[in-house]
Amino acid sequence: MGENMNEIRAFFSCSFSEKDEFLIDYFKSIARSAGLSPIIADRPSPSPVPVKVRSEIMKSSCLVAIVTPSSLAGSMTSSWISSEVGMAYALALPILAFVEEGIEDLGMIPSITEYIRFNRERLQEVTDKAVTFCESARSIATKKLLEVVSSGSASEKSIEEYGDFYDSRLYTNYEAKMRIARLVLEKFVLPEIHGILLDSGSLTLVIADQLIESGLRIPVVTNNLAIAGRLREAIHYPVTILPGELDTRTQGVGGDLTVNAVLPYLRAQTKPWVELALLAANAIDPDAGLSADSPLFSEFRATILRHAPRVVIVLQGEKFLKAVNQPVMQVKEWRSILSRRRTERSLYVVCHEPACDYGCGSYARYGRCCDEMKALLPEGHLFQIRPKLEDHLTGAAG
Repeated sequence: MGENMNEIRAFFSCSFSEKDEFLIDYFKSIARSAGLSPIIADRPSPSPVPVKVRSEIMKSSCLVAIVTPSSLAGSMTSSWISSEVGMAYALALPILAFVEEGIEDLGMIPSITEYIRFNRERLQEVTDKAVTFCESARSIATKKLLEVVSSGSASEKSIEEYGDFYDSRLYTNYEAKMRIARLVLEKFVLPEIHGILLDSGSLTLVIADQLIESGLRIPVVTNNLAIAGRLREAIHYPVTILPGELDTRTQGVGGDLTVNAVLPYLRAQTKPWVELALLAANAIDPDAGLSADSPLFSEFRATILRHAPRVVIVLQGEKFLKAVNQPVMQVKEWRSILSRRRTERSLYVVCHEPACDYGCGSYARYGRCCDEMKALLPEGHLFQIRPKLEDHLTGAAG
């Protein structure tokens, strides 16, 4: 069901020239001796980073750049090598660079990683150093390198504690969460996506589990320590924790630090690294916003809604049935956002109907909420998942 997640893949960014073949074979053998699996993708188009190449980099644990002269000796490194190195750096992958003597213009390489010079006539002189270099990259990947943006931090203990907390909540309405997760992966999580933001909550944790099971290695940005812990169990799954205040009751939440940390992922000059954001919206308060018990968390989610290219709000219908809360579409502060999103057709809602009526006309209330969402969303942007018979029986029994 996808590649071997225990494989330490090393993407080779290199020349396809026949005169360089023996160089590439040499460094591939060095990589294999250090426990790495070399990957070289075809480049079927002249664009700097074709979709296939980008996908292979995202699936890799590190990048090995073999920098040789182009047809003009001493000229600048080819644009596609520069692009591939830049993408690996943005994904926080370890980068190994081997640079042939005589090349002086190295682009961004000297500022982001160490590199080894080599002479193609005397390759044996760098063998020991190259092996050590590759072993170091393998060690980092094996430890499932975790980037922590800015000044934020997340200790192993806190990740484990939040994992335990969410495990205790995971199996509440688990079948409904699984159906939502499967629909989200089928409809929205495509292999060519170059970044996903996963919000807090046990529902997005189930989505993360399904993402790992699918074999896709799409970089994830999250403020959910439990999700970060899950992804770290997969060898070097690219995951970034957003720094911020920790809500001791549930998950990592925001404040200025978290909002500021996520903005670069949403406002990239070319393509944002977070292409798809999955927000696990609760029933919410009309004044406090998307999180009735945390205005800071509400501002974080507001930032996502304003800037992410595409947003999918996922929720269970039971969340609408609490009389003290309101559905997302009833909050006044979201009206202008929703209006723009409707024009751009960039907002979706995936909702699982409640398994049973909880009394006091609650199921009718759920129906009214869905009608309102349909009116505010573009046609076809509300996905309603109906419960199965066994869900009704479980709900009635509970």
